[in-house]
Amino acid sequence: MEAVVSKLIDSRRMVFTQMNSLKILQEPVKFDVFISHVLRLRDGSQSEHKYNTFKDYSQKIAYLECELKHIQNAIDSVLRPQKVELNGVHSEAGRLETVLMHRSGKEINRLTSKNLDALLFDAKPNLDDTHRSHDMFADSLREHGVHILYLTDIIGETLASSKSAVHELINGIVENTDSSPHIKHCLQLWLEARQPAQLARDVIEGVACTADELEQLDIANLLPLGEFIVPPLPNIMFTRDSFSIIENKVVIHQMAFPARQNEPLIMSIIFKYYPKFVGHFELIDWQRYIPHSAKATMEGGDLAYVGDGTLIIGWSQRTNKYAIDALAQAMFDAGTLKRVIAVKIPESRDYMHLDTVMSSVGHSGFTLHTCLSKLMSVYEVTLDTNGSLRWVSKGSVETLDSVLGHTVTFYDSKTDEASVEDQRSCRHNALAIDECHVITYGEDDKENSIVTQMKQSSFIVFPIHTAGLLEGTGGAHCMTNALSRRSIE
Repeated sequence: MEAVVSKLIDSRRMVFTQMNSLKILQEPVKFDVFISHVLRLRDGSQSEHKYNTFKDYSQKIAYLECELKHIQNAIDSVLRPQKVELNGVHSEAGRLETVLMHRSGKEINRLTSKNLDALLFDAKPNLDDTHRSHDMFADSLREHGVHILYLTDIIGETLASSKSAVHELINGIVENTDSSPHIKHCLQLWLEARQPAQLARDVIEGVACTADELEQLDIANLLPLGEFIVPPLPNIMFTRDSFSIIENKVVIHQMAFPARQNEPLIMSIIFKYYPKFVGHFELIDWQRYIPHSAKATMEGGDLAYVGDGTLIIGWSQRTNKYAIDALAQAMFDAGTLKRVIAVKIPESRDYMHLDTVMSSVGHSGFTLHTCLSKLMSVYEVTLDTNGSLRWVSKGSVETLDSVLGHTVTFYDSKTDEASVEDQRSCRHNALAIDECHVITYGEDDKENSIVTQMKQSSFIVFPIHTAGLLEGTGGAHCMTNALSRRSIE
């Protein structure tokens, strides 16, 4: 079966390349035809030739798009009989079986120069580049036996099958809207008139406050909401951040910035109501352990469950001590964790999560941006005899082996200069398929990069493209969230 899937994926890649080549050739012709139409130019055979050329390209592109659909259907039909493993996450680097991913859509096109900072992107990606790079990444995972579930499919099926899920989603969107009771009431009525399939798109792609998107509704009632009545979620491509699974326990996070507040809402709903998830996972109410009036924030890029009841968690720009304490207490009470190891990193967008500077790639291996290591402090969090949390300082991250109780190997670029560039390009944000196979962004400095150093240390590293993905400052680890991963053998 793997040989058949691999052949189909090769065919899809070839067709995709052909289609994009035609689109590049078509673009200047499209512009000429548009200008001729606007200016109503009539230059005889030359104008007709350009129009026919444009039409010919369009027909060929439409044919290849149809071919892509046929190939994808063939891939799906081969993979569909496979049982989707939903066994929980028992390590950060054991055999990866099933992941949740999101293939970005219209929400990427909502990005503008004015809202980039608020929506947490460095630059606006080209959506075609995003699709091409993300599809190649997904293909690499499938070729190694990883089953991929897509968020848009799951939220669509969830809302179609559960009225409770629909009501909870609408109520959550309205509650997360910072506006007056009157405006919230108008928004509630508009959302309640939407069909489940429309809501599934609305909550991810966003809804602009325009007559076109609001259809016949009097937009005057919703204008105070600003540019969007439902905010777009371009960061949801980084599925790692809004939830984590530890064994079979699901932790729904609280995001640090308003731009991402609807992401945990979506994840909470699918883990409660998606029929195929029900019975496999248990939601943990860690928020009830948060002190009154404290603002706790926590995001999944800071969590690394290394197995055997040990969680490593980043104390970072996005995850604070209130949240670490609350999660530790909840997981200790549930009997899921024995200890928590907190790693303090500088609070900066450059190092927003622990996995931007350190990722687990085996039982005793981590990528590490060593230029930062002296500024990364380690604390062991356990329960004392009275049931209270106790934080004990253990020194810098270089002492992690003594804390874990076994030898730890750190992998980094050959030079400090290369390490800085690799960290900026999210290459430390590596995804382990198992203890021997790793995926991350391809290297620029082939001699000194972390990719080359890992290859020389017996890892098999599969590089992926950055185009359309790196603009959101996330890597391979960020763009996946394990639903089923085995223990390290």
